[in-house]
Amino acid sequence: MRSDPALTAMDHSAAAIHTARLHRLTEKGLRAADITDDGIDWDTGIKKPAWLRMQYVRTAVSQLYFGEIATITMCERLLRELDDDNAIRFVRTQIADEQRHVGYYERYLARAGGIEEICEGVAMAYDRALTWRGSYHGAIVAFHIVLEGEGLRLQQLYGDWFPCPLFKQMNTLIARDEGRHVAFGKIFLRRQLQTLALEERIAIYQWVRKLWFDCAGPIQADMPGIVFRAVGRSWAETRWRRQREALIDIGLVLPHETAQFDRC
Repeated sequence: MRSDPALTAMDHSAAAIHTARLHRLTEKGLRAADITDDGIDWDTGIKKPAWLRMQYVRTAVSQLYFGEIATITMCERLLRELDDDNAIRFVRTQIADEQRHVGYYERYLARAGGIEEICEGVAMAYDRALTWRGSYHGAIVAFHIVLEGEGLRLQQLYGDWFPCPLFKQMNTLIARDEGRHVAFGKIFLRRQLQTLALEERIAIYQWVRKLWFDCAGPIQADMPGIVFRAVGRSWAETRWRRQREALIDIGLVLPHETAQFDRC
């Protein structure tokens, strides 16, 4: 059976666009890595509202720090499993980004009094994500779409809760990089997921959903009272609905499939 020339041309065009987008993201990552002066004024010091205990600042920022370390572990695994040269080049720039973020958080936390222990829910989320034994697509969904997407939101919330000038300087640079990582996940998966069987896509969706709700309870239990009141009792369900829209957007599942499997 002969292939349709028009369809073949469309596929080549889509592949070229996909490659060009990954290339642009990689080049941005390389430029970020080349910057020797990040512009952060580390003499600014840590400033917080009088009512906010420094221990809470340390605990909150420490969870972001541990997230960076877990993401480095995931990226190192991806380098061993990916079969796409463009994606491999990007992931190498991401590892450099995450290592730079670890350094930022270490310097900030040293000024705040040290690194606090990882919270149970956060530890559970990253441990579960790192134990995925299916294809690398599941790991990218968990880290680049769900966990890094949520991390970006938490960084914004922390900036609102304790508007520290030093944290803002650092957070602006980190959020720029994390936004690039999430963009990579979306671009890469929108094309890659088209090749996966329905059973594998559904398995990834159900696993990520279970990870989310299994960890939500412990995470909420670790929240200080003021944070818990701010996010509300329905935090996990409300945020999952947003995550679900992101998973539909990248082509992991269709809306009617989520309606079926969210009841499971």
